[in-house]
Formats: sequence, structure tokens, C-alpha cells
Amino acid sequence: MLARSVQIDLSDEMSSRLLAHVRLAKLAEEGVSRNTWEDQVKLFMMHHPGFLAEQWVDATYRVRWGAEAADGHQSMLLMIDAPLQCFLEGLV
Repeated sequence: MLARSVQIDLSDEMSSRLLAHVRLAKLAEEGVSRNTWEDQVKLFMMHHPGFLAEQWVDATYRVRWGAEAADGHQSMLLMIDAPLQCFLEGLV
């Protein structure tokens, strides 16, 4: 019974985080300003402290925008490299 409860809690938390990422992607796709998108990302990271950075990667796998948590961590933003691009292309 406890294991099932933990499984449900984890599933709910992951669903919530995934939906938040989808909302951030839709904002970028709908043409919201970069500042607004970055503000929304920072708000997301304040509520989910395990995230250090967020990037919007377009359909060509080019990093368009990025934002970091405001906690003094060194830059976590990464550009898409060739192996990662091949992996991402294999997903579609």
C-alpha cells in the first residue's frame, strides 16, 4: 500500500513538472517576449528548486533562449552539440 502511494505521488509530481515545461514551450511558440518567458522560467525554478536552468530549443535544435536559477550557480546553459542533436532527431 505504501509503495503504491509513493508511486502515485511521484507520478503526480512528474506530471506537474512536465505540464509546466509544456506551458513554457507554448509561451515561446506563441511569440511571448523573451523577458516574459525568462520571468516565467525563473518562477518555475523557484517552485522546483532542483532545476538550475531551462532552455527553449527550436525545431532545428537551435537553442533560442535560456534562463538560469537566480541562486548564484555557475552557468548551466549548454548549446546543443552534434551527438545530442543526433539523439534528438532520432526521437522524431
